[in-house]
Amino acid sequence: MKESETIKEYASKLLSIVNKVRLLGSEFSDSRIVQKILVTIPERFEATISSLENAKDLSRISLAELLNALQAQEQRRIMRDEGYCFTLGSRVFSWSSKKQEIVAQSTVEAEFIAATATVNQALWLRKLLADLHMEQKESTKVFVDNQAAIAISNNPVFHEKKKHFSIKLFFLRDVQKDGAVCLKYCKTENQLADIFTKALPRSRFEFLREKLGISTY
Repeated sequence: MKESETIKEYASKLLSIVNKVRLLGSEFSDSRIVQKILVTIPERFEATISSLENAKDLSRISLAELLNALQAQEQRRIMRDEGYCFTLGSRVFSWSSKKQEIVAQSTVEAEFIAATATVNQALWLRKLLADLHMEQKESTKVFVDNQAAIAISNNPVFHEKKKHFSIKLFFLRDVQKDGAVCLKYCKTENQLADIFTKALPRSRFEFLREKLGISTY
């Protein structure tokens, strides 16, 4: 299997060959196909294979079961990570890091989805603070390091080109009109949420950790 191939593409190609072999009258069992896949898949699927091996005997696993497990991992890998953190005063008091629930069609859309999740949390926190008699008079600033995502949320010209996430688009536009939240651009190097979503060099990690007000002592 090539690194650039998906499980679906590889399985389709392999099964096509197997079917041709079977048409010639030769036996080629599903267990042999399973063994072929296990031997040829890239290292990126090692975690899934280890999990299956711990759960059951790999020699008895069905072809459908193996392909479903590998495709599930592949799906998780292409889902982007999203994260956010909120500060009150000088300290972080709310944060999150998780995989997005849908597969974004572009980097801009991924940022847009992340911004929507962050804004939803911002609105909930504003309500919570209001219930605690700490109502926020000013807009909550949400810093996004993608200018295109911010432009789409504000510029009607982009709307027709982005119909596949129009509900999120109108939601972000409306909450900004209401004054509850304001999307602001920040440079990538100043994006604090990166510490929750990316594998960082030590120097970068320590820089962001300090910005969050977190100390090891």
